[in-house]
Amino acid sequence: APLLALVAVDLAFPASRVGVLAVDPLSPVRLLAVAALAVAAALGVATVVLGLQRLRIPFARAGACLVVVFNLTLILLACEDSAYVADRRAQHGAEVWTDEALGALPPRSLLLVRSEAIAWRLWAARVVRGERPDLVVVPLPLLERGSVAERLLELEPELGHLIREVAINGVPGEYALSSLADVRPLYVEVDPAWDARLLDHLIPEPLWLRFAPHALGRSDRRPALRRGRAAFARVLEAASRPEHRDEATLAVLAARAHEQSAVLAALGDRGEVGTILADLRAIDSGDPFVGQMEQRMDGRRRGRVDVDGLLQ
Repeated sequence: APLLALVAVDLAFPASRVGVLAVDPLSPVRLLAVAALAVAAALGVATVVLGLQRLRIPFARAGACLVVVFNLTLILLACEDSAYVADRRAQHGAEVWTDEALGALPPRSLLLVRSEAIAWRLWAARVVRGERPDLVVVPLPLLERGSVAERLLELEPELGHLIREVAINGVPGEYALSSLADVRPLYVEVDPAWDARLLDHLIPEPLWLRFAPHALGRSDRRPALRRGRAAFARVLEAASRPEHRDEATLAVLAARAHEQSAVLAALGDRGEVGTILADLRAIDSGDPFVGQMEQRMDGRRRGRVDVDGLLQ
């Protein structure tokens, strides 16, 4: 009964997904629940084996031995499956992406991410490999959970305006982002709910979108995109190898290319959009985003393109 009580408490209060940032007060209970499951499994096997040995039936002893061997086999299978999950050969693309995405960022950069997967990947690189401890990762979907906002304010007090606007309006405004870009190099993931004026501040780069403190022109955006083409090509090559294709990294590259092409099309920079669409075809030849973007660009030969509904 005490063992079941620990498991019941763990099920009643599920673990938080932000346990890395916010202290989980029930961590001891969760560890005890895991131990309780292990003890209960061992007791169950022992009960079955002893029961078989007491039975006066043919092959009872052999059956008890088979039960023990069967449970040992399950343990070995679980270990083997975990080894496949942790196979580093399938993570080569993720490592190359991390090196290229973090290595080229200026010192003390601030990353405003909307995807939880990107946030966890960056935090994992910091914890496991100690990469770029000077960077500040701001996960917008997790700001209101636990003590995330409090800890981020300790790292950068200027985040107060952004946290306040996100709490009130759900999205940051131009003043909050511009004030952050004044104190730190700011890189963002575009939110479709953003005001259209914010797009004029963006500088598309192959692996990030940089937010400038003031609005920019076409001549400011074009060189930045071309400078990082080599980094994008290296990540694409590493993630698309037939023997170790990294679908997760390719999905990250595709999402970034979607953002870049949508931003450039919305700003009227049609010349660079074609290059990005070619990259998307290399990632996934059947990507429906490519056809939708080409259709909208064909509707008007010049000027800004309506990209509503293309980004999610």
